[in-house]
Amino acid sequence: MEEYQDHSLGSRVFQKIRDNILNGTYKENDELRETAIGKELGVSRTPVREALRQLELEGLVTIIPNRGAYVSGISHKDIWDIYKIRSMLEGLCARWAAEHITEDQIFVLPPHTVIRHRIGRLRTALHPKGHKRA
Repeated sequence: MEEYQDHSLGSRVFQKIRDNILNGTYKENDELRETAIGKELGVSRTPVREALRQLELEGLVTIIPNRGAYVSGISHKDIWDIYKIRSMLEGLCARWAAEHITEDQIFVLPPHTVIRHRIGRLRTALHPKGHKRA
């Protein structure tokens, strides 16, 4: 859990369980036992219980009273939606980076990388008259 040190304990537990669901560590219909997860993450049951409630609100977990919490899984439509949104965001990020990167930043990139070449081409396409090479 060291990669989540910037967040509160509850947030770190939530993020770790969420990541484990999304990356397939926890599979659809797996039971998520508070004590086992708490032991695995080195925390008490309380932050695990809170995280499971949050995950239920996101639709990733189903809590059945007196039975436990189970992974709801994600549908093919969810996966399609995630990739569609991600591809749109990556395109917007690439455009923003190309519009805002400085010449010095471009030339810090290794000279034969595809990204360096593409940023140069994208900048030329976005600003054909104002683009100048260093």
